[in-house]
Amino acid sequence: MKFVYVLMILFCISSPLFGEYYKYTDKDGIVHFTDNLANVPVEQRTTADRYEEIKTPAGLDRDRAALKQNKQEPSHKQDVENKSKTLSRFQTLNREKKELDNAYESLVKRKQALRKAKSSISTSAESAAHQRKVRQLNQAITDYEQRRKAFKKRAGDFNAQND
Repeated sequence: MKFVYVLMILFCISSPLFGEYYKYTDKDGIVHFTDNLANVPVEQRTTADRYEEIKTPAGLDRDRAALKQNKQEPSHKQDVENKSKTLSRFQTLNREKKELDNAYESLVKRKQALRKAKSSISTSAESAAHQRKVRQLNQAITDYEQRRKAFKKRAGDFNAQND
């Protein structure tokens, strides 16, 4: 199963210079991955799925060397299906991480805006409105932390299954 994990990582970060890779299905129904859009058939370039680079996990160089030594193609259709499901789960987790990162950046910006606005409060009505916004931000932060903890657990479970 570790081979699957290594294979997925290599697909995802096969070109750190460009930071993206493409997935397309040929006329025989075989799924292909490439880091070069020129390798995708012209008629499929508009429909090929594009994925961005993810951060390199620790130990990747060691895993790449192991993969080079064990260049084996899956021998059973079930192996291919399992790898496809694992890759799909990996991509879902990666998308969720990006959403969490964006939510975090949004929360930081809101917090900075509230700090800045605090200095210009001059009436009790403005103060009450500011406190309401602070409570809303605190609730959003609590919600974010719950989502982050749930994501961390799912990512840990995924990594444990693929070690």
